[in-house]
Amino acid sequence: GLEEPPYLPIIEKDPGFLELFEEALERGKVITGHGCGLGGRELQAYRLMGAASDHECTTGVEAREKARVGQSISMREGSGASDVVNVCRAVTELGVDPRCFTFCGDEVEFLRLYKLGHLDYNLRLAVAAGVGPVRAVQMATINAAQLLGVDREMGSIAPGKLADLVLVEDLQQFKVRTVLVGGRPVVENGEFVAELKRPRYPRHMYRTVRLKRPLRLEDFAIPAPPGARRARVRVIGVTDGSLISDRREAWLEVRDGEVRADPGQDVLKIAMVDRYGRWDRVGLGFIQGFNLKRGAIGSTYNPLYENIVTVGADDRDLLAASRAIASMGGGFVAVDGGEVVGKLALPLFGLLSDETLEAAAAQMEQVYAGVREMGCKLKKGPFHTLAFMCACGEIGHLKICHEGLFDVEQRRVVDTVLEWE
Repeated sequence: GLEEPPYLPIIEKDPGFLELFEEALERGKVITGHGCGLGGRELQAYRLMGAASDHECTTGVEAREKARVGQSISMREGSGASDVVNVCRAVTELGVDPRCFTFCGDEVEFLRLYKLGHLDYNLRLAVAAGVGPVRAVQMATINAAQLLGVDREMGSIAPGKLADLVLVEDLQQFKVRTVLVGGRPVVENGEFVAELKRPRYPRHMYRTVRLKRPLRLEDFAIPAPPGARRARVRVIGVTDGSLISDRREAWLEVRDGEVRADPGQDVLKIAMVDRYGRWDRVGLGFIQGFNLKRGAIGSTYNPLYENIVTVGADDRDLLAASRAIASMGGGFVAVDGGEVVGKLALPLFGLLSDETLEAAAAQMEQVYAGVREMGCKLKKGPFHTLAFMCACGEIGHLKICHEGLFDVEQRRVVDTVLEWE
């Protein structure tokens, strides 16, 4: 099917997108929607063209409106946005039919999955929010299978369906006791008992981060207008637990002809480096909400671009972080005082680790230890929050791209400096 096609081309009647939607529907495929903040006639137009679901709801009222036009609501519980508890109010307080709901992770950091769980964690949240346990299980199983058109094979326990079953100890905590895949046990008494064979990855999956040229310190400088002593700049605003950025402004000091970051105001620099060797310019801007007092963090894990994206209080650390990520072939990194204090390489396309789960988790814990030591207070996953500060759709207002700051509504790159004195 089509996964998360944007709604703006539909509203603007882009002939290419209209044809794409129509072709998908003619072939009987599912179109899963992406309607952040969408409502009214625009929502109806998006649904009319076949967007069967939406995972961007943040309130029960929004979920009710989208359910009324026939969309299935995938309640998101990700590292950058936690919406299950709020969206469940559509069921518990507003009377929307539970058949309209499913769950989704939508960009959950693997360490959180490792520690808290996936659908079992969503089930715990939903039940604690007042959804009946059986209704919650329905959301996680048959509702999702029906949405994706695979309910003939899975989603419920019945003759002729795949015997993929999970046995839990209770219907509040959903602690997994036994897992059957195809009728055969892979988990018994909470322990994984199946055998896994380590895969052999082809060579083309490695070394996919290729820069146009070596990075230099001056690549991370934001020049000030001649003669300026300070400047008023646009700032990407970050809210913990939300993927939606906002527009902010700040007055920053100018030194040596450059507009400087100010950790005292929590105004840091954000940078995007093209990883495909196409452009040698580094996209730069300012961002607020990470609370780094020093150092820099970054990764290649971000939607659409999968570029090197870093945020930091110091240009030298931004440079060191970007270089470290490039040398690893992609990954997560934390840099403090020019030294890498934590890293997890993602050498497979810059997106996946080839380590064991346990080894990768231990390395990521070290990365987070470095992030916390440098002052970051984001609770909902700093790397996923950073990932969605990239211009990747209609989420939010101000983002970063390889050319600089991107205004989502105007759909164009905008100047960082607004005025100076």
